[in-house]
Amino acid sequence: MKRWVLVLLEAMQAGLPVIATRRGSIPEIIQDGVNGFLVEEQNAADLADKILRLADDAALRERMGQTNQQRFAEYYTHEQYGKTHDRRV
Repeated sequence: MKRWVLVLLEAMQAGLPVIATRRGSIPEIIQDGVNGFLVEEQNAADLADKILRLADDAALRERMGQTNQQRFAEYYTHEQYGKTHDRRV
């Protein structure tokens, strides 16, 4: 597993909103506007906008953080990952 995926999952488990790019499998983990924000690569203005939106909106941070904890528990714990893997085999 890529390190950046682990960073996203750790943030989700901790109940934090996430800001990331659309690279690789990130859009499968982060739903834009639901549990974090997806920004365009190499777009500092887009990144700054998303950071400021989170900084200025405590309710949004809380909502996204709670969504991340729920999503982590539903899909990314060892137990849930094992169930998903068992269904694929």
